[in-house]
Amino acid sequence: MIGLSGFDVARKLTILARQFEIPLSLEEVSANPLLPSELSAQFNRDWNKYDSYFEHLIVNAKRQGQVLRYVATLNSQGQANVQLKAFPATHAFANLNPADNVVQFKTSRYRDNPLIVQEPGAGLEVTAAGLYADLLKMSRSLLGWLGKIMPIAP
Repeated sequence: MIGLSGFDVARKLTILARQFEIPLSLEEVSANPLLPSELSAQFNRDWNKYDSYFEHLIVNAKRQGQVLRYVATLNSQGQANVQLKAFPATHAFANLNPADNVVQFKTSRYRDNPLIVQEPGAGLEVTAAGLYADLLKMSRSLLGWLGKIMPIAP
């Protein structure tokens, strides 16, 4: 039930926040479970009984031209949450490969066209290492680009 509780997604968000030196603890992430509490206790035993619950969510999203994704959000004030959200079919989160992780950065620079990083997400080490490696590459690239405009003293 860890995946359905939001714990795994919350843990990934905490790792990423710490890489940005945001002192976020796992306990500070508000995780809304994928299943309502009244369903989660019975889900493993009677999972097929709850097809209609998910079918209703999926049909409503499709009617609006959207797909459902279980996502984590961290804002500039350090507020973090995990919840099921609907996204338009054109959104980067809508077209994931199975087991992929996608991170979207909205900043003052990337406000209208967010920066997207997509990595395989098979396990804690792969996720953390992949995202961290990409962040290092981006920072090196940015420093190189800034150095061309404004030389950086050693």
